[in-house]
Amino acid sequence: MKELAYVNGKISTLADAKISILDRGFLYGDGCFESLRTFDGKPFLLPEHLHRLWHGLKILKIKPPVKIDALKIIVDQLITQSRLPNAYIKIIITRGAERPSLIIFVRPLPKSGRNKNKIVISRWIKPELPTSRLKTLNYLNNQLIGTEGALSDAGEVIQVASDGFVTEGTKSNIFIVKRGAIITPPTPLPILPGVIRAYVIKLARRLGHKVIENKFKVRELLQADEVFITNSLLDIQPITKVNKTVINRDTITQALIKNFWSLKV
Repeated sequence: MKELAYVNGKISTLADAKISILDRGFLYGDGCFESLRTFDGKPFLLPEHLHRLWHGLKILKIKPPVKIDALKIIVDQLITQSRLPNAYIKIIITRGAERPSLIIFVRPLPKSGRNKNKIVISRWIKPELPTSRLKTLNYLNNQLIGTEGALSDAGEVIQVASDGFVTEGTKSNIFIVKRGAIITPPTPLPILPGVIRAYVIKLARRLGHKVIENKFKVRELLQADEVFITNSLLDIQPITKVNKTVINRDTITQALIKNFWSLKV
């Protein structure tokens, strides 16, 4: 088992992978990325991730250096050669130096040392920016806000918009359950349209649950019957504590977790 990387046509160990220091992805965060995981040796929801990646590149006016089918082949090669049973995959396309760069790497799934079941509300306001709904390489705001979680031993930090509505975490989408209904912030808010977010909405409806994409404020979050977050590495993460408020129930959340892999994609 080994960590591998693909950089502009060359496969190497992750430690030996290199890009130009003039690459605009390095200089300015000028590019997009996707993070995903494998399930049974296959990249989970890869077409959905690539669809979002291509959308982001279109907005940034970066021409992808390869076709989608070719990229899928490269990902499969890296997974096969790495022989990792559970892999974390990151796909990056930048504006490059003279031409766009494609970087892909695979490594074992990361482990978090923080309390994954606890979230805190950020003191910073989530801004409405041109990149708010894109997964760009410029993640400095999320990184800085994430330090609030480290100080509180929380696994995630939730951001609130200037109008007081809850948006998303630094690396996740958020859901609450109230009186049997699953509620998540709508995409017109400055949130990333998460791939797992869309998958969980589809799964919940398939299981007969009512799902509402609607705005809610911190007060409603603290009064929720259940809270969970989603992303491509956590899948579904139950939340038992928001700031100092304890969330005691997780019945619907656990049902979603139990059936997570049952939805055919």
